[in-house]
Amino acid sequence: MKRILVIAILAAVLLLPLLGGASPAPVSAQSGNTWTAFYFNNTNWAGSPVLTQTVPFIAFNWGFGSPGAGVPVDNFTARFESQVFFNAGTTRFTLQADDEVALIINGVTFLDTRGAGRSGKSLTVDVPMNQGWQQVQVLYREFTQAAFVFVNWQLIKPGTNPTPPPPPPPPPNNCGPASASSVQTNLG
Repeated sequence: MKRILVIAILAAVLLLPLLGGASPAPVSAQSGNTWTAFYFNNTNWAGSPVLTQTVPFIAFNWGFGSPGAGVPVDNFTARFESQVFFNAGTTRFTLQADDEVALIINGVTFLDTRGAGRSGKSLTVDVPMNQGWQQVQVLYREFTQAAFVFVNWQLIKPGTNPTPPPPPPPPPNNCGPASASSVQTNLG
């Protein structure tokens, strides 16, 4: 049921611009990950979140509404976090948001529209990635009017994925001689 609802929402978001609706031309949602979404009732991610959700992707169009209970329709922020596995190579990230968005990977900011007046524009950034798990964070800020954020990525230039190292050897057995499964005596 949840999957059907997600598909219906994505279809509506994708078709609305084609039918003359006021929705922005969305970026496809990245799926296959688990994101933790933290929502704040202020414009600077301050204090404790007023709402926390687990979501499979970042593809939200709240229109003139709110993400959920405790979050105002205007002047709120969200932080999305996930551990994501990437293959080695160049990955192209595409983000679109009204009003502002930032992409941070392993603590390094690769795209940031805060204070740049880029609301509603689809933006891309190519990021060289090492193979492995990466901490990905997306910051979102909504001031007034429509509220949406979309994030997607794709590998555009594969790199060489190194062969994983072999597992470490087992720790040495310092417990004395190995024990036998049964003890034999002269008595039988």
